Amino acid sequence: DAGARVTLEPGTYVVLGSVSLSGTATMTGQGAVLVIESASNSGGLTVTGNASVAIEAPTAGPLAGLCVVAAPAGAVTVLGGGSLTLGGGLYVRSGAVDVDGTATLSATLLVAGTVAVGGKARVRIS
Repeated sequence: DAGARVTLEPGTYVVLGSVSLSGTATMTGQGAVLVIESASNSGGLTVTGNASVAIEAPTAGPLAGLCVVAAPAGAVTVLGGGSLTLGGGLYVRSGAVDVDGTATLSATLLVAGTVAVGGKARVRIS
């Protein structure tokens, strides 16, 4: 649903396939990790329109400091006015991160095979 609101409670969420948010959909979470896997190793996260994702990483455990872990050849795409704000790391191993339009991406760590930024998009790693 384009206006959906999803709140992730503390924990690890494993998704087989892909996660896509569009329109004015929002996903928020404190102490949460989103792990996206697929049989083809190409699962990913797509945030488009004015959708937003804001997740704070857990501070303890094997995935401490990470917010989003995508399949090895996966992709994270933030387009249009989409916003991906991570209080932790984004790990896509050998996959691609694409930020375009007026989209924004903010994270404390970014690991990816390729990163493409276009249009008036903004990326901040701090």
